[in-house]
Amino acid sequence: MELDHACKIQLNEDIFGRRRSVFLFQEDIYAFSKIKIIGQNCLAIYISYLQSDLKNKNWTYMYGFIDPNDFSFECGKSDKRATMLSARLKDANEDQIFLVPYNAECFDEYLRLIIGIKHWMLVAIDPYNNKAYYMDSMSKKVPLNLKECVKLPRQPGGTECGYYVMRFMKDVIQNHILITSEKDSYNKDDIDVMRNEWALHLGSLIM
Repeated sequence: MELDHACKIQLNEDIFGRRRSVFLFQEDIYAFSKIKIIGQNCLAIYISYLQSDLKNKNWTYMYGFIDPNDFSFECGKSDKRATMLSARLKDANEDQIFLVPYNAECFDEYLRLIIGIKHWMLVAIDPYNNKAYYMDSMSKKVPLNLKECVKLPRQPGGTECGYYVMRFMKDVIQNHILITSEKDSYNKDDIDVMRNEWALHLGSLIM
């Protein structure tokens, strides 16, 4: 791929509740290969992998996903995001957990100077029990509109937040529990598991 050309990948309706096109650029793949900061397109590809794994295990009734392109700091006014979120959650199964990769302001003032305003976090929403669990690999400060903060591994640098969100989603689904961990941070093998899954799934989508 040339730098100014993108690979168009069509995602199925069952992932985000509607058909969705992902445009993956060469710089996206380069960033992913070097564990640099990644955007919503890379996360959408990994969510597509997780959805296919859920289908293989017949677990789709247990988990759902919110499009990271729809529910982020830059996607529009808060009332627009709330409308999109409500529409996605209205058909939720009882006790189904929705995972929401959320690109928002970093709440830690010092880290904002290092990484800037953009930072990936994860919110796990349990609509039937009216709970939302906040998973941030950097910040200790919890937004006032979220219910509970979960103890998590913390990323060691300023570029790993997207990969930690991927790992959080994988661990929630794999363990059937919201994450509580005694680990200080994930090691390289923990991260490389998802990077390999991402690469193999991307290959299957473009072949």
